[in-house]
Amino acid sequence: MRAPFTAAGDAADSIAEAGVQVQHGANQLALVLGLTVAVVPILLVVAVWLSVRLRFVRRARAARRTLDSTADLDLFALRALATQPVEVLAGVSDDPADGWRRRDPGVVRALASLELRSLGLRVPIRHTPSWPQDGSRPRLEPSLSRLGASVRPCLHALPPST
Repeated sequence: MRAPFTAAGDAADSIAEAGVQVQHGANQLALVLGLTVAVVPILLVVAVWLSVRLRFVRRARAARRTLDSTADLDLFALRALATQPVEVLAGVSDDPADGWRRRDPGVVRALASLELRSLGLRVPIRHTPSWPQDGSRPRLEPSLSRLGASVRPCLHALPPST
């Protein structure tokens, strides 16, 4: 008389153990899926942010190294004329390009400030635009190679040196 009840008890134990194993598997699957759903987008966002941030740091570092003479303010002013939105340039003066051509120190400094601010830098106090006494424009070509080709298309518009 015990045999059928023992067999039924063993079958029930087997079913209960299978249920526990299924529950354990479902918990592990839920954990893995939850982590995957959370970690993959977070890693993508961090990778994009890190890429943008490193590019910004490299540009700012290159600009900081370049900003070692008064002529460099003129370079950054030229870059501002080439890259800043017209609305922003209009806030500098009525005709910022003419002010840059006339070598107006206030306009050159304001334009350079716009470009340096976009790179996360400020115009150093010691940099006040001063031009050579013979009236010629400081030479820009050496700095262009360090900052990239984005200002080269504007060089054809430079007025001839006197």
